[in-house]
Amino acid sequence: MAERELLLHVGTHKTGTTAIQAHMSQCRVELAAQGILYPSLRPGLWNEREAHHKVAQAVLRSSLIDRIRLRRYRRWLDQAQTWARVTVLSAEPIYRHTVGEVTADDMPGWFTAHRNYLRRLAAWLAGFNVRSVIYFRQPEDLAISMYKEHVVRRLLAGDKRHFASFIAMTAPYYEYSRHVDALRDTLGDVLVRDYAAANRLGLQADFAALVGAANLPLPARAAVRTSPGNRATLWLAAQPAGRSRRDHVRRILFALRVSSDGPFAEAGPTTLWPDRATFERFVERHRAAWDLPFLSLPAWCDVPAATWTADDHAAAEAAFRDWQARHLDLLQRREASQLTFYDPDPA
Repeated sequence: MAERELLLHVGTHKTGTTAIQAHMSQCRVELAAQGILYPSLRPGLWNEREAHHKVAQAVLRSSLIDRIRLRRYRRWLDQAQTWARVTVLSAEPIYRHTVGEVTADDMPGWFTAHRNYLRRLAAWLAGFNVRSVIYFRQPEDLAISMYKEHVVRRLLAGDKRHFASFIAMTAPYYEYSRHVDALRDTLGDVLVRDYAAANRLGLQADFAALVGAANLPLPARAAVRTSPGNRATLWLAAQPAGRSRRDHVRRILFALRVSSDGPFAEAGPTTLWPDRATFERFVERHRAAWDLPFLSLPAWCDVPAATWTADDHAAAEAAFRDWQARHLDLLQRREASQLTFYDPDPA
């Protein structure tokens, strides 16, 4: 790789970014021995994390303290170039950040604001030979996976809890070719990767090969995150906004651990797409996304939409209370250890 090369992993969301970041963080020592810097956040006076979201967010906010931290962090990165042949930064929020007032229905305006952010990031990275890496998956699958993530993290309110409203709100995310053009125009070379193919071979191994790393330890965590089933997602989306964080985390655990059983059981496959018309409008609006050679234009799969009624909700609430009572000791031990719903149970 060229001198002072920087590999910038920008997502997309729901393409194994957390798994890649966890593995790179786990292997910092082994990477450094091969001249590859996966930098800690501590030199920028941020708390340590596996990803570099704090850097991406500081570039976005650009407050006085953010600029001080970014200058300090950049000086440290520059000093590391005495031994690092490549530096790797990974932060999928780069894919969605915008500078300026935007709305999702104004696609040209959104991408203008997104390019404003990317130019700000490029200015901070000036002096590096930047190559962006981006993984893409089928847009119709990305929409469902992102919706589940937003429900789990309580990022939706009001009518945005409905799937059709959500895909309208996140419309710029599915404009793959525009994202590639924006990255190329502001940061330089872009390496586009097929998420499905990389996932079959091993995401962490695929990414390690991109950065030129060899013989890394196996990932400490085989799978980092899972998603609730369709009906469990609808149950979580129907929860009132005022529930405590503890109660919300317990409900997510319940949804994940009994997702295909009990109150969430389904007679056969379902979809979160509410109907064929919504699906086909989505495909038509974002048709250019499927121009990538490894993606295929989808057809309506003709399976029923997942449903959730008031009676279903009452049954799930009763089942949750029973499950909570039976697992209270485990739940309290998890909370004492400050575990998230993705973490395994304590020994």
